[in-house]
Amino acid sequence: MLPALGVMALVIAYPVYYTVYLSFFNTPPNLALEDKIFVGLANYGRILAAESFHEATWNTLVWTIFSTFFAFVLGFGAAIDARPRAVRAQRAAGHAARALRDQRGRGVLTSGAGSTTAISASSGQCWWRSA
Repeated sequence: MLPALGVMALVIAYPVYYTVYLSFFNTPPNLALEDKIFVGLANYGRILAAESFHEATWNTLVWTIFSTFFAFVLGFGAAIDARPRAVRAQRAAGHAARALRDQRGRGVLTSGAGSTTAISASSGQCWWRSA
């Protein structure tokens, strides 16, 4: 467990720490970090005052709420639809494994369930590109 925590610290915690550290500096356009200038919380004040930040935050919130809601509704509906009466009858008769294996459209439902993440990412990418 300790090696896993070390890898997580290296891959996740250090970049987060370094990003927060760098956020207190102005960096020149050539990204020469040795020429960075300490500005404290000025970067945060500037971004919180920017209209584009508020718009992006609102868009992210709306996208997150609606995509999560619709993914849940579609997934829940597919799960309910995936258990027709015939499957429940076979299961009641003791043939649960065969009932799941013989279910028609199971591959389509599985592919559809896995593609929701890809659809969200590609839709967001298209919206970003058109903005």
